[in-house]
Amino acid sequence: KSKWSWFFLPHLFSLYPIANLYAANAIHLQLVDTFRSMMLILLLVFLLQLGMKFVSKDVFLNSLLICVSLFFFFSFGHVYGLIHEILAHFVPRMRFVFIIWVGVWLVAMLIVAKWGKRWRTSASFFMIVAVLLLIMPMVQVGLQALNQYSNKQMPLKKKLVKQIDLNTPHPDIYYIILDGYTRTDI
Repeated sequence: KSKWSWFFLPHLFSLYPIANLYAANAIHLQLVDTFRSMMLILLLVFLLQLGMKFVSKDVFLNSLLICVSLFFFFSFGHVYGLIHEILAHFVPRMRFVFIIWVGVWLVAMLIVAKWGKRWRTSASFFMIVAVLLLIMPMVQVGLQALNQYSNKQMPLKKKLVKQIDLNTPHPDIYYIILDGYTRTDI
């Protein structure tokens, strides 16, 4: 049972960024638009798991290493944007941040490889975190859908268009247009 839960942990963890992006852009997207991305990332995670079997037979450790790699992969753009915003004059190129990010990823991989077996008892904690990460965007999308539905159901109190009497005289309308090309002597 535990082996299978560890097998599915990276799959659940990999779906969070896509679900979160959909939740942030649900107004502009349909759920069908995310399926290709979901299938691609799930296939990538599955291939990573197959490849990791040649490195280690420990499903638990492989799942943790894949989750750490996914975290670093999906968070690089956010970290780079933050660093570029704060230190724009000191970090001129993305490749410098990328090299540092890969170094931090390698250190994190070594830490997980060395101490990851101690975390085996925390299996339920990691699964709960992965499930909660998926629930948060789903709740956000559900609230947005509920809000749109309730806005469509509200009746209009008054007509927005005012009736105009065509028999009454209309006022003269003058447009005064001011732009940047006025004369200098005025």
